[in-house]
Amino acid sequence: MSALLHPDFRFILDTPAPDGASFWDAAEEKRIHRRMFQPARLTSNDPPLPEELWLVSVDIVLTGATSWEDLPGSGGELVHAFYNATVYFETAGQVDFRVESRQEFVLKIDRSQAYCTGRRFLLYRWIDFGTPGQPAAPEQRSWSAVKQLYRGRAGSAAANGRVQMRLGVPLEFGQDFGR
Repeated sequence: MSALLHPDFRFILDTPAPDGASFWDAAEEKRIHRRMFQPARLTSNDPPLPEELWLVSVDIVLTGATSWEDLPGSGGELVHAFYNATVYFETAGQVDFRVESRQEFVLKIDRSQAYCTGRRFLLYRWIDFGTPGQPAAPEQRSWSAVKQLYRGRAGSAAANGRVQMRLGVPLEFGQDFGR
């Protein structure tokens, strides 16, 4: 995850968090990611994550809604595209979460890097536009809302969870992220 995020990365929430935050930075995004996928590697400052939120699997389908194009006014340094996201979070608890929302991804181009380095295009902004209309059920959330469940406050620990991440096909199928 660290290799993908620009140092000035921002995740823009669809609605402000309970603490009033409308975005968070790369450090907070990585912390949330650790809480979701590496629960055994949390710092002692992170409070426990309820067992029912431990992830069992995550299915992500991102469908391009627009093509990648220069962001106006960026001088060719930023490109962006909109995607329709369908994400299913299977938890160890009784309630799983489904996200159906529109996302905008903004990449910063570092032309000094070769294409093959993986550092030429870094995620600069991730904007969640939320779930259109009123969610039909409590388990339907925006991506921001699901991330906020795992955000906790500095000081929360998730216990070991078995996670399968798939982006259309299995990636690291069956790997224990918590061990």
